[in-house]
Amino acid sequence: LPDDPFQILNVDPSPNLDKKTIKRAYKRMALKYHPDIVTNQNSSAEDKKQANDNFAKINAAYATLMGKNSDSSPSNGSS
Repeated sequence: LPDDPFQILNVDPSPNLDKKTIKRAYKRMALKYHPDIVTNQNSSAEDKKQANDNFAKINAAYATLMGKNSDSSPSNGSS
């Protein structure tokens, strides 16, 4: 997976990108790359590590984009 959060979640970095779109993209990628989906008991340790790393990148991209979004539009006070 690439390092850019927009590319990871496959969303367009437009100014009107909303949280709903980010969340939808995150769920789609999470289902596609979840370690339980892409590995099985016969997978090598390296395959499992790669799956975990990819999933961690997806989670980090989601957190980054949601954080950036709440910074640029201070509407519903995030925790």
